[in-house]
Parts: sequence; C-alpha cells; structure tokens
Amino acid sequence: MWAMKYNQRYLAKPCIRLKPTCMKTFTTLNIYNSLTSKKEHLIQNDQEKNEKKILTWYSCGPTVYDDAHLGHARTYVCSDIIRRILSNSFNIDTNFIMGMTDVDDKIINKSKEMMMLNNNNNSTNTTDFLQIARKYENEFFNDMDALNIIRPTSVTRVSEYIPDIIKYIETIIDNGYGYESTNGVYFSCEQLGEQYGALARSKLDISTDQQVSESNNNNIKKDPRDFALWKKNNEDTNDAGWDSPWGHGRPGWHIECSAMTHSIVGDSIDIHSGGIDLKFPHHNNEIAQCQAHNNCMEWVDTFIHFGHVHIDGLKMSKSLKNFITIKELLGSDDNGGGGETKVTADDFRLFCLLHHYRSNVTYSMDRIHDANVIRKILDGFLLDIYDLALKKQLLEEAIVVDSNGTNNRKRWLESDITFFNQITNAKEEYLLSLGDDFNTPKAMQIIRDICHNTRKHIQDYDGGVDGENIPPSELLFNIHTWVDTSLKQLGLSTIGTNHINSTNDEDETSIKNDLTLLKSFAEFRCNIRNVARGMKKSEEKFELLDLCDHIRDDVFPKHGYQLRDDGNDEFTIRKL
Repeated sequence: MWAMKYNQRYLAKPCIRLKPTCMKTFTTLNIYNSLTSKKEHLIQNDQEKNEKKILTWYSCGPTVYDDAHLGHARTYVCSDIIRRILSNSFNIDTNFIMGMTDVDDKIINKSKEMMMLNNNNNSTNTTDFLQIARKYENEFFNDMDALNIIRPTSVTRVSEYIPDIIKYIETIIDNGYGYESTNGVYFSCEQLGEQYGALARSKLDISTDQQVSESNNNNIKKDPRDFALWKKNNEDTNDAGWDSPWGHGRPGWHIECSAMTHSIVGDSIDIHSGGIDLKFPHHNNEIAQCQAHNNCMEWVDTFIHFGHVHIDGLKMSKSLKNFITIKELLGSDDNGGGGETKVTADDFRLFCLLHHYRSNVTYSMDRIHDANVIRKILDGFLLDIYDLALKKQLLEEAIVVDSNGTNNRKRWLESDITFFNQITNAKEEYLLSLGDDFNTPKAMQIIRDICHNTRKHIQDYDGGVDGENIPPSELLFNIHTWVDTSLKQLGLSTIGTNHINSTNDEDETSIKNDLTLLKSFAEFRCNIRNVARGMKKSEEKFELLDLCDHIRDDVFPKHGYQLRDDGNDEFTIRKL
C-alpha cells in the first residue's frame, strides 16, 4: 500500500542553494536510516505515471585486490535478503547498482609486489594493476554466485568512469568546494561549513583539531579534515594513472561513488548501503561531495549499514589477518558435534537471517552448526508435510468410502478451522516483522513456530496420526506452500528439495551403527509418551510430551537424522 505524496524536502537541514524538489512516495515499510539514526518510512522517488515501484539502490562493492572474506559475505548476503524481501513481500523492485573499486593503492601495491617477484622493476602501469583487479572481480562474483546472491542490475568500475570523475571534480572546484595542492586536489570541508559531518559518529570526527592527514606535510591541506579528490603521481615514477587538468594521477577513494552514481542515475538515489565501517569517513565524505557538486542538501534518502563480523572478539579484517575467505567457508567441514557436515550457502544465509542485519555478530563454527540444524529441521518438515498431504489426498480421492467416512473426508474439523486461523495470524505477523526494519530473526522464529505447531496439530489430530486419520490435504498443502515459498523468497534455495547423498562403505557402516542406537532411543521415547498419555491432565504430563516433541524436532536433526511419528508407536528414522 502506498501512502500520500510528499513535496517537502525530507531532511531538516536547508539546501545550500534550493533547487526544485521532486515528488516523493512513502511506503508502509519501516527501515532504520543511518542518516537520521531512527526508523522511518522508506521513501521512494516517484516514477512518471507510477507504473512500477522501482527503488534506486547503490551499494559500495569491494576493493578487488584479494579474495572476498566473510565480512563481505555477510554484507552482500544481507543486501540480497533485503532486495528479495522488497521484491517478494512488498512488490518493490530495485535498480541495484554496485560500485567496483578497481583503482586503489592496495591494487597498485599488489601489482608492484608481483612485478618484483618476477624480477621486474617496482613501477606499474594501468594495464598491470587492472589485470589484477579483473581477476579478483571475477573471483568475487564467483563467490557471490556460490552464496546464491542475485547479481547487480549494473556494475560501475572506477577505471571506466575516469572522465566522469574528472568532470565531477571540476564542478566541485567551480562551485568553490575544492582546491589544487602540490600533490593533488582536495575537498574543502571548511567551505561546506556546518553541513559537513552528516554521518559523523561524534563531534571528534569533524573537529578541526583532529590529526587527519594523507601526507606528512601538513601544509599540503588547508584543513586537517580535507580529503583527496585527485592524487597526483610523482613525476619521477612511472606509476599507473590518467591524465587530468591537475596532472597525471588517479582519483581519491571517496569521489568514485559520488561521480559514478551521478553519471548513471543522476542527482539522487533512494538507498545507499555498505558495511558499518564505511559510514565514516567514506559515506560521510560522499555526502559532502554530492552536496558541493549538486548545490543541494539532498542526495540519498536512506542509508543502510550492516554490522561487523567478529572472530574472537575482534572485527574480521585482512589487516588483522583473522579473516576467513568465502572459498574457505564453503570448502570447509563443520565437525561441531554432529559428524562431518558440509557448510552450505544456505547454512551461512540462515546464520545471517538469525541475526539482525545491523547487529555485530560473532562468527564461530558452533553458530554455523546451529544454522545447519535449523536447516535440517525445516528440510525435514517440508518433506514430511508434503508426503503426508499427498497421502491424505489419495485417501480423499478414493472411490471406495469406508463405513465411517473418516479416512477420506475433506470436511474441516473445528480444530482445523481454529488452527488455520492461527496460521493466518502468524503469516500476518511474519509480514509485519519483515516490514519492521527487515526483522529476519523474528520472521524465522515465526516460520519455525508454524512448523512446530503444524506437527503438533497433526500429532493431536483425533488422538494422533494412525496412518489414515490425517488433517485435510488442502490445509497441509497450504502450509507447505507458504513455508516453502517464504524460505525460497529469502534466498534459501535447497531446503525442501529431495536429494540423495552418495555414501561409501564406511559411511554406510557408520549410518547403520547410528540407526541401531537411535532406534533404541526412539523406542524409549515411545514408552515415555505412552506413560504420559496414560496420566491425568497435569503440568507434568504436558512437560513430558513437550520433551518428546523436543527430541523429535530438535535432538534428532541436530545429529543429522529425522524422526517421524507414524502412529501406533511406529516411527521412521532417516538420514538427513
């Protein structure tokens, strides 16, 4: 549902020089905006004739000089989840643009290192370092494909927008917000005045007393806060770069995104995203540049920032050498208690879904293992419910009707109607949770509760499942379809798909030994259930029955197996 039109400027701060404003459209979806530090209705630029709901979204991509790690994976998986929620749950498509930093000192230095290893000189030209950038850009997208992340609508490479960047810098200088120095061109924070610091973490970030310098010579910059728009190459080196009005060189880091977004989508975008480490100074300085270039306050309506990934209490980073690459993750085994289990893209996506995108998370194989257990529980639920629904459908369609007419009836019992209403309310809560700043931990808990309650409804159905007395097939198919569709819409691609794992002789022997032990455990559980059923209604009775459900729904999947109650103290155990 779309709300009223709004023709006033969204930000409270005045424009540097007021320009005509475009119409805005509010959505009913609330999102935390880093720009204002509060939840707000998502704003979407109005489209002509309003034929389609399309958000313009720019995401900072990686600096492509090495393999992508789990910090990148978390950021881009969370971006992908939000894109899917916007499209699938709120019918909002995105023009998703990713900036690729293929011009950077890190890439150039890596090129020099490789040249020295090959016994060449330590200078590098543009072709040399762009070859490295292309290699790691390709590796990056291969990793994204492996994580089932939808590719961007378009990709902007810095090296392909050099003329646009030069023109953008010229406009900033012409507007009075840039100046040339001995080693390049700098942005003047003082000229922007109090408008500088839109994403500052504190007053210290934008204080003129801070010791921020990109050069040992403090006279190079007029203000310690000033940052490079263009870096000149030393005349006595043959370093990579491009010709410009200020000499041979290359762009500064912050100017890239501002110029590229202006070139491809114009003066304003709906959403800008990146890791929380980019909030200041990178995104803050992007805003300053756009304000100076456009002569207007507004550039981005909503900033989204994703939390850090920590290992052993420290932020994961290449500088600390505590990072795990995406290739290492997906090629690793989880030996955390359930036997060797391959870490899948769905396991990592579930790990992301179980934590809010803005929160900092601690990565560990125990947490990945927890996600793996949940995946197996959901997988087993979908396979069981579908099998049960097909079985009931065959009974309902049988020509021969039994004397009581119970085995093949389609009539809903009062308990079916009550349960269906509960499921309907849960579905509404699920959508509300996604609309509340993409609260996926709550949404996933709702899905898990639906699965648990559905099993309980089947188990309690007229005294328990006897192989034939099953809820109406339409009810089961409805639940199966919703759960399956919801998981697929979040990007979980393998849950609920029937698959056969090849095993060697050693694996088969291990499985047989496991099944012997688990069968004895399941028989013991049946005895406990029978004792509980014979008890009068009491708190102890229901506690015992709940513990039996916990063993079936949580304990068995945790160890890689599924326990299914078939009625009359019969059960099925199968390897997940």
